[in-house]
Amino acid sequence: MFFEQPLKAWFEIVKASIWEKPNDIKEVFRSADILSNNRVVFNIKEYDYKNALNTIDKLWDAKENTEKGDYLEILTTLVEKYEEEHYDISAPDPIEAIKFIMEQKNIKRTELEKILGSRSRVSEILNKQRKLNLRMIRNLHNTLSIPYEILAEDYKTTKENQMKL
Repeated sequence: MFFEQPLKAWFEIVKASIWEKPNDIKEVFRSADILSNNRVVFNIKEYDYKNALNTIDKLWDAKENTEKGDYLEILTTLVEKYEEEHYDISAPDPIEAIKFIMEQKNIKRTELEKILGSRSRVSEILNKQRKLNLRMIRNLHNTLSIPYEILAEDYKTTKENQMKL
């Protein structure tokens, strides 16, 4: 694995170093990014990314606070950073998120009536003829555990989409 030796070297250098502030790290490792939680992330390339995924798969059951566990944590941090930069996943459409959870939890439209209101209201929401209101968002969050930030995302109703044409 091409990235393994540089990563091991980095790991040993970091273990032996005493830094007082994040910029001290940047002086030694210029490609490092300092995240808000004071984690240090190094840039990896596509080839290294694929190798890192394979290694993560092999190390997945490693125990925490062991050499393999620490190595796994470093690799997952690198991969997360790489994926954020190269495979951005935007927030899902709230209605598609509701439909997904309905499918995953085997929830029928009739069960949504308790959460959203009448049968016609459920139809209007799921067909994007009407937007979710605050009460609906709260009920969906409390009942289906869909995060508020997903449910509060803006989306176009069918009427708004037709107006664009």
